Amino acid sequence: MTKFFPEMTLFDEHGKRLYLSESERSRFLEASKSENRENRVFCAVLHFTGCRISEALELTDRQISIQDQAIIFRTLKKRKHDKQGRERENLNFARCRCLQK
Repeated sequence: MTKFFPEMTLFDEHGKRLYLSESERSRFLEASKSENRENRVFCAVLHFTGCRISEALELTDRQISIQDQAIIFRTLKKRKHDKQGRERENLNFARCRCLQK
């Protein structure tokens, strides 16, 4: 079951959208096809995992498992409480199953 976090919003306090739309994500991935292999892989990781740029830049080969089809990210944004003051679970790593064979 997916958890829903009501404190997550699509817009910041100034009304500016925080995330890309579906068509923007598609254009981003399409534009990455003209890049070299390293940049294409970087863009694909961002696109398919939704990780932060800093989290993708920190990845090492030990965090990528082709066999398990998983990428393990060290989460860099670790808030102890959400915007409503509730305590969050203390997770240091997030696993993303997104690799395709």
